[in-house]
Amino acid sequence: MVLTYTGGTGGTGGSGLTGHTGLLGTTGATGGTGYTGLTGQTGLTGTTGTTGITGDTGSGGETGHTGATGGTGTSGTTGETGQTGSTGATGVTGAGGSTGTTGNTGITGATGCPAIVNMPAFPLTFPYTGGTQTFTIPSTRNYTLSVAGAQGGTAPAAVGGKGAVITGTAFLTCGTKVSIVVGGSGSSAASVESGAGGGGGSFVYIDTTPGVLPDIIAGGGGGGAFIAEEQSAQSCAAPMGTSTDGNGGRGSSGTDTGSTDTSTGGQGGIGGRAGDVSATYLRGQGGTPPASVLVPIPGTAGGFGGGGGGGAGFFADNGQEQAFGGGGGGGGSVGGSGGPGSGRYSQQQGGMAGSSYIAPSLGGTCAPTSNPNTNGVVTIT
Repeated sequence: MVLTYTGGTGGTGGSGLTGHTGLLGTTGATGGTGYTGLTGQTGLTGTTGTTGITGDTGSGGETGHTGATGGTGTSGTTGETGQTGSTGATGVTGAGGSTGTTGNTGITGATGCPAIVNMPAFPLTFPYTGGTQTFTIPSTRNYTLSVAGAQGGTAPAAVGGKGAVITGTAFLTCGTKVSIVVGGSGSSAASVESGAGGGGGSFVYIDTTPGVLPDIIAGGGGGGAFIAEEQSAQSCAAPMGTSTDGNGGRGSSGTDTGSTDTSTGGQGGIGGRAGDVSATYLRGQGGTPPASVLVPIPGTAGGFGGGGGGGAGFFADNGQEQAFGGGGGGGGSVGGSGGPGSGRYSQQQGGMAGSSYIAPSLGGTCAPTSNPNTNGVVTIT
């Protein structure tokens, strides 16, 4: 076997030396600045021409001569002054004439309105009080008056008739007295046997002279009677001035044909002269049942303002016989009639409503509407 050996690699030779840097060359010299060129000469100015000769001024004409002033004429002589005449004698003084009659006294002018310290706040409302109320007009102007009557009393299952509302306008001077009566509602019946009272009418007087009728009247509603019809105030009629004109009629009492007992009807309302300012306007009282019956049931009273009283009823003979009273009529310009009573259950009738009225001087039309309130009310705007 032949063994072969390879030789090792030879070492790298060292780097050669760097040569020297050459010397820098010198900068060349800067060239000289060239010469500036010469400025050319200014041209010669031309000569000014000569001025022309001015012409001669013409000569002025001669001024004419002033004429001579004429001489002043001679003044005339002044004439002599005439003599003053003598003064004439004084004439006799004439007799004095008679004294003329005294002329009529002129009409007295209207008195002015007094100063108002506390002017009331309008609208003014006058509620039911059970009496007459008075108001003095504070200033001269047109006023609107709304007058409402009272509702009739209610019976079981029968609401009393509504009162009327009447509205008018009046021109009123300061200091005018206005009297007001506001109607009250009729008394309600607690039992089916008795009739309820009629509602009172409301009355307004602009002229409060005794004997003069009201200017506005709002009728009261009729009193109810169990389930029979009651009447609301919707009619109009002028008052006649009689002593019972504004009174609501009394409800009559029922009579059972099988009983010897009878009861009286309700008392009619008291309205004076249907609105004379001196009227008392008392309410009518309810009817009176006989004392001998088993269960006496009185009628109920009407409302202040002429409302009629309701009729009475009763139970008799151990409850086998009965009587039922009718409702009272409402007060107004003409009072409503009272409802008739009955000897049979639920056959008695409610009262008729009172009539309403408005004076022609107020310029309104009597067109009643229903008062939603129980009692009457008067409003001035």
